[in-house]
Amino acid sequence: MSLQGFLDEMETRVDRLARRGVFDDKKIVLFGASVNEGRCKRWLEERGFAVDAIIDNSKEKHGREYLGLTVRTPEEVLLPVDKDRVVLIASTTYWSEMTQQVVQMGYSKRTQVFAVGLDNKKARFVFARRLIQVAKGARALRQIAHGPDGKRTVFVAPQSSAGDVYVECLFIREFVRKNNLQRPVVVAVPNGACRRMAELFGFDVVVLGEDVLWQIADYVRFTRRGPEDVVPMYYLMLNGAVAQLQGYKGLNFEKMFRYASFDLDADVRHDVPSYGSDPDAARASLVNNGLRPGHTVILAPYARTLVHGHDERFWGALAEELTARGYDVCTSGFGPQEPAVAGTPLLQFSFSEAVQFVESAGFFVGLRSGQCDAISSANAVKVILHERGPWFKTSLFEMFSLNEMGLCDDAVEFEFSSSEMQAVLGDVVAVFS
Repeated sequence: MSLQGFLDEMETRVDRLARRGVFDDKKIVLFGASVNEGRCKRWLEERGFAVDAIIDNSKEKHGREYLGLTVRTPEEVLLPVDKDRVVLIASTTYWSEMTQQVVQMGYSKRTQVFAVGLDNKKARFVFARRLIQVAKGARALRQIAHGPDGKRTVFVAPQSSAGDVYVECLFIREFVRKNNLQRPVVVAVPNGACRRMAELFGFDVVVLGEDVLWQIADYVRFTRRGPEDVVPMYYLMLNGAVAQLQGYKGLNFEKMFRYASFDLDADVRHDVPSYGSDPDAARASLVNNGLRPGHTVILAPYARTLVHGHDERFWGALAEELTARGYDVCTSGFGPQEPAVAGTPLLQFSFSEAVQFVESAGFFVGLRSGQCDAISSANAVKVILHERGPWFKTSLFEMFSLNEMGLCDDAVEFEFSSSEMQAVLGDVVAVFS
């Protein structure tokens, strides 16, 4: 199942519970401080329900702020037993253990504890269904492994995030050299954005459905094929337990790929793509939009994975402040879901043009997203905004900081609370003083 398919099913379960009245006049507790719980919180709020508390078993997360709430221990929130509490569990890995933990405290599995991350009625069929996925994955891999010039080594990236693909591609050529792989390389990704990101690095790319790529992942897990045939680039493809190492002793996002996915040494340098777009064309595009090269701030207010929601008030106020200080301001966005910030023109450019556009403009302010990876090497003022929250054994900031990941050393990075993004406005504006 694709990530979007899984999320659709999870939202359907939340919606079904809401329509049954499970949340009416209840104190809603989210068990787990992770991305899935953030989505559950948004879905609940869209249906008129407020989350009362977020709990987690991880000591590293206790006391941290996430989604406007302080993460607390299960015992602190759930004891003594409160008949008016409802606990939602969105974990796809430990849902059974977490459910049992809450039930043992005295809560009803039937009326108070709900695992929305997995349909436990179908759990008995998981192994049989997975075997079917393995067979489908074997067929899909055979098809893409045979290129026009013979067999190819397939590097598989099932995640839908283009930023993940950027980090993965930084290591492919060194992995090929280290393992003495002789076949041509092809990178398999799930969508057009990931394809464009991989093409930055000069690789041949095929786009397959996310479902198909995870079927290949199932096949790789089942057979343990060697790197000459297929290389699973996402570190969770082979062993979900690796997730628990994220953030341990400084294991940030880049290091997880470096060590867990590719088994490369710390001194291996990034294979940063050379951008072939025309800087004169980028400058001309700015001028055509009434923007001055070297005096323009590109705002990137949209992110699909690491940030929950979009604060129009913050971005509108930021645009006004920057304009008042003599800067031209524009918005980077694509499609009807990413309109321009009020009072700014919409500027559209591809990943292959991103560095040239940012360098020509001179300034960039964006939510942490895959676009930040793409422009990380730009010689410009880069302000990156990270939503405050935990990530396994660390924070979102420490896990995905451009500077900490070694993608650059000159980014100006701030954390913000999703409930009070305005609080960071003065810090961002001060960069331009």
